[in-house]
Amino acid sequence: MVEEEFDVMSVDAAIGQSIYVPVQLNGTPVSTVLDTGSGVTITTVETDWFTQTGPIHASTAQLHRPYLTCYGNGHGGNVLGRDWIQALDLSRLSLKDLQAPSIRLVAGDLKLDEVLNRHRAVFRDELGPCKQCKAHLYLKPNAKPVFCRARTVPFAFRDAVEKDLDRLVERGILTPVDHADTGLNDPLDVQKYPLPAPDELFAKLNGGSKFSTLDLAEAYAQIELDEESKQLVVVNTHKGLFRYNRLPFGVASGPSIFQQIVERILQGCEGVAVYLDDIIVNGATEEEHLRNLEKVLQQLEENGLTRKQTMCRFMQESVEYLGFVVDSRGRHISRDRAKALLDMDEPRNVSELRAFLGLVNHYGKFLPDVSTKCNVYHNLLKTGVTWDWSKECARQFRELKKDIVRATFLVHLNPEMPLVLAADASQ
Repeated sequence: MVEEEFDVMSVDAAIGQSIYVPVQLNGTPVSTVLDTGSGVTITTVETDWFTQTGPIHASTAQLHRPYLTCYGNGHGGNVLGRDWIQALDLSRLSLKDLQAPSIRLVAGDLKLDEVLNRHRAVFRDELGPCKQCKAHLYLKPNAKPVFCRARTVPFAFRDAVEKDLDRLVERGILTPVDHADTGLNDPLDVQKYPLPAPDELFAKLNGGSKFSTLDLAEAYAQIELDEESKQLVVVNTHKGLFRYNRLPFGVASGPSIFQQIVERILQGCEGVAVYLDDIIVNGATEEEHLRNLEKVLQQLEENGLTRKQTMCRFMQESVEYLGFVVDSRGRHISRDRAKALLDMDEPRNVSELRAFLGLVNHYGKFLPDVSTKCNVYHNLLKTGVTWDWSKECARQFRELKKDIVRATFLVHLNPEMPLVLAADASQ
């Protein structure tokens, strides 16, 4: 047997230097090894940014790419593979350009239209349903079923009512049934879950310069009822009996149930305030705002909730929320609300007076000596007191309206700034 000898050529690994590409991952500088032989991008789990929540978003100065995926590796270095090289169009760059500190992978480089397009399922023309849970209605102890007769509907409104009933059946909110034993509210044991106070909500907007407001489409109707609760919400109409499949408006427990579910869904989201179906998202910068908005939309999408995009506003410098205008400086009185109050005629009865005082109390923090000026009306609100609109009542009415028009704004509370307490030292 003839044995042939061959020379095996080898290359010392120390001779060839790895090509390191400096990048920023979610704002954290990371050194990666360029590896065109690797089909995927790999990072070590020890890398600080890897523990951050949320997806990785990538961009260069010329190109934006959402949702790039990387793979964790318990040891070794960070590898920039072909998947990211192609996604970021890095093949057109020279090695010198690649090693320059100009490639950035940050969430802030996202564009609003990219965020909305990626979560377009949130804005589909459908009603949920919410995947988080189903609502349960509790009966009072020893409660007895109450059957309510159908209310008379004027003939002029019957077509409109019937069309709406058909719409609700088509959307799965109502189901026609043959019989029922119960009505609404009286037998129900109302669940108590605190709704947030306006001051608590506005405190969460401290430091914001960009704002987005999201309006839930037919909010309560996105929450399904469990089978037991469906039997408690059957309505009697001139077209027959209909059973609610979703949480209906008018149920006493509705606001508490809905608030609790939405807060649970958005728990952990930064820069967000929730009051029933009104959600506001803010951020100190455009980058921060888009990160916060992305997280909120992601949570809504994962839990099956939908929004009516035409009723939403995105990336605004000021928005109206809960009857106030909010911007980077603070909270302002809505011009439309102020004009409506300014055009209001003098109250002619207790009911109209209560409506006026309700508006005044809503904006009470903007008004000087509001309690003193409202004292004149307290006697008129008492039961059994004859209505007597005096000249003093009329004068304070005009003064309160002027105060609202002249009101400036309330700044956002900044806990890091010094606070000054002004006290009245009079006896």
